[in-house]
Amino acid sequence: LLSLPATSPAPAGYSFVQSLDKQFSWEVLSDRNYESFNGSLETVGQKIFLIGGSSWNNGVLVSKPSEVYDPALNSWSVIQTPNGSREYPVTTVSEDRIYLLPGYDLSGSFKGLEIYDPAKNFWSFGTDLPDDYSISYIDCAVAMDQKIYCLATGTTPANNEGLLGPVLLIYDTKTSIWNSAIWRHESSSYGMTQMRNELNGLGFNAYAANGKVSFLSSPGERGSGYTVHYSVGSNQWSYGSSYSLGLGWSLFGQSNNRFFFGGAGTISVFDSRTGQSLNYVLNEITDDQFDQVDGVILDNHIYVLGGYGFQSEVSSFYRANLNNLMDLYVKD
Repeated sequence: LLSLPATSPAPAGYSFVQSLDKQFSWEVLSDRNYESFNGSLETVGQKIFLIGGSSWNNGVLVSKPSEVYDPALNSWSVIQTPNGSREYPVTTVSEDRIYLLPGYDLSGSFKGLEIYDPAKNFWSFGTDLPDDYSISYIDCAVAMDQKIYCLATGTTPANNEGLLGPVLLIYDTKTSIWNSAIWRHESSSYGMTQMRNELNGLGFNAYAANGKVSFLSSPGERGSGYTVHYSVGSNQWSYGSSYSLGLGWSLFGQSNNRFFFGGAGTISVFDSRTGQSLNYVLNEITDDQFDQVDGVILDNHIYVLGGYGFQSEVSSFYRANLNNLMDLYVKD
């Protein structure tokens, strides 16, 4: 047997057996300049950007300034704020630009795409969302090969009875043109109607790898989340692994064959090789619970916004080193 850090590959002649992950050790970082909720974190270069936070003002939901965190200085700075207000912003990064999609906007009418250039600290507009399928909001987005893949909730075509359901929108960052691909409802023992209901607005997360964009759902009626893959080259859908998580958990990032989720006061680490999840708490350093918040992975650290629950306004920020992740190998 051989135990190695998750960042180190096994020598020739050894095969992976299981992960040996230990508890996180959290570090309290500098607070942000503004309290807010529902902001989205993205990394560009060696900095972390918080985009689209909101706050309550006399019962009215308003946008808060966007900020950037420099890990080398442990400090936050205010950056230019996007033009459109969004209650649940959706972001992704392509070629050092942050793409901000409508998500679910405050007015219910804003369909614009905004693009942030960190080098210039400037927001510009991309092409508005297409009018097809009566898109009501964007659930999640991920970038791959100069294209943005967005899972949206809209009205499906007549062959799906015109019901609300997921539609895959594809934005070409070079041509600024939108295309779309209908969700393929393959036959399933679970049933198409139940599957369609669970796919509709249940806090999807997304990632890209090996020529596929993958979407991870919250549990819905079955009590477990699941993965659906879209193969770009073949325009085909397929089902992936399932996992046990609570409704509303967010995908913070992925590293070393592991996916990091946050919710219900817990960080959950899902190992894609074994299908097993381990849950971690905050080591009592704070009352924050990581509910309805976001996180990112940068330089073998996980960074997480603080949060007390649904629509709570906080400014706290935390970091944990991922050196606690170990893999166990056996000699062939």
